[in-house]
Amino acid sequence: MRLGTKSCRECRRRKVRCNFTDQSLSCDGCLLHKVACRPQGLGDGIIELPQPINSNEDLRDRLDRIESLLSKLCDRVGPDILNNTSKDPPEIISQRILQTSNTSLLEKPGRADSATSPWEAEATVLGTGSDISSRSKATSLPTDVDFPLLRLLKASLVLDHIDSSEISLHGITKAGAPLPSLRRLLRPTFPRGACLTQILSETQRYWALWPISPNGPLTYQSGEIIGLVEAKDYLTDSLNSESAPVLAKAVLWLALCVQQLPKVFRVESISGQRIPPTDVVNHYAEISERLLHVMTESQTDDIVGVEALILLSKLYLNMGRPRASWLRNRQALDRAIFLGLHTPGKEGQGKKLWAILWQNDRFMSVILGFPYSVPRGHPSTSEELQGDSLEAKIIGKISAVAASISDEQQSILKSYATVLRLDEELQECRRLIPTDWWGMDQQGVLGLGQFFGRQALKLAVHYMSQFLHLPYMLMASDQTRYEHSRLSALEAARGISKCYRGIRRSDGGNLIICDVMDFKAFSAGMVMAIDLLNQARQRRERPADDDSWSRDWVCVKSLVADLVETAEALDCSVASQGAQTLQFLYDVCHGTYNGPESYVASIPYLGRVRIRRPSVPIPGSQQELQSDLALPQQPLGEVEITSNFFDLYLPHTSQVGDELAVNWASPPALDESFDWTGYFSFP
Repeated sequence: MRLGTKSCRECRRRKVRCNFTDQSLSCDGCLLHKVACRPQGLGDGIIELPQPINSNEDLRDRLDRIESLLSKLCDRVGPDILNNTSKDPPEIISQRILQTSNTSLLEKPGRADSATSPWEAEATVLGTGSDISSRSKATSLPTDVDFPLLRLLKASLVLDHIDSSEISLHGITKAGAPLPSLRRLLRPTFPRGACLTQILSETQRYWALWPISPNGPLTYQSGEIIGLVEAKDYLTDSLNSESAPVLAKAVLWLALCVQQLPKVFRVESISGQRIPPTDVVNHYAEISERLLHVMTESQTDDIVGVEALILLSKLYLNMGRPRASWLRNRQALDRAIFLGLHTPGKEGQGKKLWAILWQNDRFMSVILGFPYSVPRGHPSTSEELQGDSLEAKIIGKISAVAASISDEQQSILKSYATVLRLDEELQECRRLIPTDWWGMDQQGVLGLGQFFGRQALKLAVHYMSQFLHLPYMLMASDQTRYEHSRLSALEAARGISKCYRGIRRSDGGNLIICDVMDFKAFSAGMVMAIDLLNQARQRRERPADDDSWSRDWVCVKSLVADLVETAEALDCSVASQGAQTLQFLYDVCHGTYNGPESYVASIPYLGRVRIRRPSVPIPGSQQELQSDLALPQQPLGEVEITSNFFDLYLPHTSQVGDELAVNWASPPALDESFDWTGYFSFP
């Protein structure tokens, strides 16, 4: 039966009869040719044929791929074509469009340079920043012809094109950049449905280790851990939010999940690319920085923005960037003050957030040598307001001692009497920790979150003690009155190694990523190694009855094994470089060193290690002839360790971005200065 007196557009174009079957939405001809049946006169009344699909997820993936291709097409031909601003004839424009499509739009993602991240490969096609302006001048596509199809396709995209003028040269979004533009930057690396479910499933056990959950702050087992379904719904809802803080918090929480994955894992994005977790995390961190900049420019202060900054601080801490972590934590602390979270008597979520902020600020300020923000004696930092749990009381006490250590650190006149007083305060912190906690090296029946929390408390006490006594330990070889500091620093270093080993050998603990924690373990190994090298220099040979010598070297070797396993499981350059440096020191002291003839490691926040060994004589050379004579034997290895007593050795300007993860073997800065040098040779 014909539909009225008019045929559909397709049948009219083909000049055939337009017949409809009963209760059919499409005519017989359109059904046969599998095209859309559109009545005449209804420009927007498109009747789509029902297509068999496997699931809604397949449909979403299919739509994502189509949108990606259309986005590349619209961006590649440029705004001149879409706006019809040129006067070139149509044949020239068509030829340029075909050349553009053949050279780049149909390339597969796998053909991108392996050294370039996927979003950079896409940026090469789409163009960003200054690359757009330089390329548009040389290869702009002028036209005087209107292309309705391209206009329709561009208008149908879910996410808008990113105008390069909205992005500053330093990667920070200007205030006028719309959220859809920033959301679109996530597309190249956002995991598809099945991969997102796998990421959440594999990292669920680690959610309790992070300071913030989707439902709010987590402190000492207080807070609700959501399930997989709730987590996926949270990400879906938040990523569609029009609030920059909400979107930033969701992106950062997902970044922590991705960061926790093994380095062999590959994130399968909605565009079909398989991306290493490290690249995805770096991209998410950049997007989050832009989103939080939008929040700052709009002068919107809410508690979600504070939570997002805390998550970003945690992300940088895991990446081995303590200064960046400290800065984001300080920004969150300032915003918390604007919100009144520092007011005494604050309860609930605000109280937990404030405790996280000022305690983290004090711990990181000690590590970095910076002054802390919230002064001692402020009502919100009193021990009575830290909570009823034992863990909260202990961490509050340690935070108070950290403030005193920082004050001594910032003081111009150093007092060893103050160090002894602070040492006694640390002993009080130790006595607050139950005895069974000190003897607990195995996870047992405890959950990973609770076990890690207790180990972290012990680790904090040990590290504060090591940090307090290390300057005087370096002077103990020449001044015996500092022998107490040497013994205290060694005891703290052994405790750090023991706590670190307990964490790494717990169920799932080998995959906990935190470069700063790995660096603390490495620093403990260096403290033991320096003392062992100093003993070797003084004695020239190990006495047979000296048990501490063998015990500490066994501890160092065990620490090297833990760091090696961490580097193999996770993408952690701190663990790998730390293990290599400690292994070289062990080999030199035991006469088995076979590393480079000259090895130099400039270690941030510690100092410099230099190892040299004589080159092997060339047969028949003058060096070999001299070695055959009765001359004094050259040392088999020489070690030089330099550091500062009180001033931290910070990375030089070219290493600021990477911080702990910088290549330690890179050329040292010209302005390096040290006030302590230990020289050790082994015949």
